Amino acid sequence: MTQTSKFTSIITSPKSLVEAAVAPAVGASLIVLIPLIAMQFTSEVVWTLSDFIIGWAILFSIGFAYQAIARKSQQVTFKIATGIATFTTLFIIWANLAVGIIGNEENPLNLLYFGVVLLAIFGSYIASLKAKAMFRVMMSVAALHAFVSVIGLSIFTEQNPEYTIMNVIVINCVLTLLWIVSGLLYNKSAEVLDERN
Repeated sequence: MTQTSKFTSIITSPKSLVEAAVAPAVGASLIVLIPLIAMQFTSEVVWTLSDFIIGWAILFSIGFAYQAIARKSQQVTFKIATGIATFTTLFIIWANLAVGIIGNEENPLNLLYFGVVLLAIFGSYIASLKAKAMFRVMMSVAALHAFVSVIGLSIFTEQNPEYTIMNVIVINCVLTLLWIVSGLLYNKSAEVLDERN
């Protein structure tokens, strides 16, 4: 069975879909219980019903994506690469919705980061999750993330010269590095496959 057909069987098999959905559903439910419990003890945490629904949906989607993708390979490096990529995607989405990466969550410049996430998602789909192709996708995503960061910060600092951006620079450098590490691990996974063949 080819890598592409393995991926197709994961997505189309009802049993595989259910198996891949159970852990993310339980995990997402447990995580959103944290702010619910915190709200009983402090007024610092204020979540609305929509916050819980959106939070659960994001956590479930990312967890499900990891489960579905990681099942396509038994290689540890492939699974780690996938874990790093899905975590980075989760962080970008969550940070943008919660507080924003640049400025605050209402800053329209943060919408640029969703372009990075979309490239990661659609690039992975086009690459059929093949390790070598995923290496190229992750490197492209890292380059776009760096570009978006530079453009966004340039515009923001021009509009807000008093704002300290060192923490934003550090966050973006770490996120870009995570994309690169994920790509390198996918490349390592591809090399292992080549050696076996």
